[in-house]
Amino acid sequence: RGVLHTTSGTSTLDELHFDAEFETKSVSGNIGFERLRASCLTFESTSGDIRGTLVGDPDDYAIESHTTSGNVSLPNGTTSTSNRNSLTAQTISGDIKIEFTALR
Repeated sequence: RGVLHTTSGTSTLDELHFDAEFETKSVSGNIGFERLRASCLTFESTSGDIRGTLVGDPDDYAIESHTTSGNVSLPNGTTSTSNRNSLTAQTISGDIKIEFTALR
């Protein structure tokens, strides 16, 4: 399991692979990631953007997202809870932009 919590500042993660859960939370700051892989992903930011690229197919994820003040850009994915992977992205004040890319 991977966990990253920050109070202030930008968190950037590149090409990490977790066999299980990965969770990152930020009180004030952006969360950025490139080619991240995990079966259960949770991103939460109180004030900041969540942006990055996940490895895989959005159809393999049950996707849930919410922002109070901002824009959300995510592939459709599925709302099925029977998927083996899950993605949750939430922010109060910030944008969410997550894209998916194929395995290399």
